[in-house]
Amino acid sequence: MDFGIGSFLFAFLAGVLSTLSPCVLPLIPIIIGAATNQHRLGPLALAGGLTLSFAVIGTALASLVFSIVTGKQITGRKGRVGGSVSQA
Repeated sequence: MDFGIGSFLFAFLAGVLSTLSPCVLPLIPIIIGAATNQHRLGPLALAGGLTLSFAVIGTALASLVFSIVTGKQITGRKGRVGGSVSQA
């Protein structure tokens, strides 16, 4: 399994959409209001941070589950996560 740009974009989109779950929706106006009071770009930083964290955690969790289920490790050229699949 190779994580291309499409996989990361899908994870990014999933992170954006996960903030629209029913348990989070009532809190959005409060959180955005607090972020706006801190800085005029606060809501943008908040959205970017939430999206990035969901994407990173989702990608890491997918890598972990993939390696457990298949017995293969996902490594990059120098042993970093996120590259091509190599036999463990």
